[in-house]
Amino acid sequence: MERQYRDPPRTTAVTFYAPALARRRKTTAEAFRAVIEQFDCIVY
Repeated sequence: MERQYRDPPRTTAVTFYAPALARRRKTTAEAFRAVIEQFDCIVY
């Protein structure tokens, strides 16, 4: 167990600018946020 804490796996994150992504998907930023808020694995 100690090795796991000393050498944690790498973490990768993907970031997007929500208003631009909403425009590309032809929706509103508010609608996009409403969907994102349903996921506990997405940090906003």
